[in-house]
Amino acid sequence: MNVFRYALCASALLACQSCMALPVPHEDGRAQAAEAAPRHVAVAPAALPSKHLAKIGTEARLREASMPEGWQFRRGSAGVLIDGQGERVIAGSADAPLVGVEASQDGKWLVHHGSGRYAVHAADGHLLRTIPMFDLPGAGALVWRWRDSTSLVGVAEFPSADEMPGYPETDVLPARTLLVLYPLDGDEGALYALDAPKPPAGTVVRLEGMTLQGALVLSAVVPAEYFGGAPEQALGVYEVE
Repeated sequence: MNVFRYALCASALLACQSCMALPVPHEDGRAQAAEAAPRHVAVAPAALPSKHLAKIGTEARLREASMPEGWQFRRGSAGVLIDGQGERVIAGSADAPLVGVEASQDGKWLVHHGSGRYAVHAADGHLLRTIPMFDLPGAGALVWRWRDSTSLVGVAEFPSADEMPGYPETDVLPARTLLVLYPLDGDEGALYALDAPKPPAGTVVRLEGMTLQGALVLSAVVPAEYFGGAPEQALGVYEVE
C-alpha cells in the first residue's frame, strides 16, 4: 500500500441495505453504532448526472485537517478514536479496522475502514450512514474526503489498461482521474460527476484539498508524481454549482 495514500488518510482522514444502524453500548458506557457491510452499487461514469465546477480563483489556502483538542486517533490492529476525557467514541474491529478519521466542520466523522469502505458518524460516535461502494469499471475504490458538512468529494483513479489494480486500493499510477460528489442529505445512491478542467497532455487532475468554504483546489500532475509528488501546474480553485 502506498505510503502517501495512508499518510493522506491519517492527516486528511483524522479515509445490510440500510445506511442506518441501531446503537449498542460500549464497555465504557458510550454508544457505538454497529456497522453493516456497505452495499455495492455499479456505476457507469458516462451515465452519471453531472455538476458544474466553476473556477473562482487561481490559488487558495487549503483547509487543514485537525482533531478536536484532547482527542486522539490511535492506530493498532483495529484502531480507536478517543475523546478528550479518554473515552472511546469510535472503535474499529478486526473486520472493519479504523484506518483513518476526518472531522467535518460541524463535528461529524468520516471514518475509513480500508479497502474503499467509509462511513459517517455523529460527533458522539453513532453511525449516521454507511457510504455505498460505488463500483466504477476500470477504477480502484473511491477515496473520499469531506467537501463540507453535508457532502463528500470522491476521487476515482483509472490506471492504464495494462496496469489494472488487483485489489481496491493497490497503488497503480492513474492514467486519468474522475471527481465525484456524494450528498449526505440526499438519496443513499445519489452520485454526481464533477466536470473538472481538462489537464495538459501527459498529466492527470489531482485534488489537492478543500478550502474552508468547500471549494476544490485542483492541480495537474504527471502520473509518476501522483502520489505525493510536486504538481506540474495549478489548475485553480473551483466551486460546485
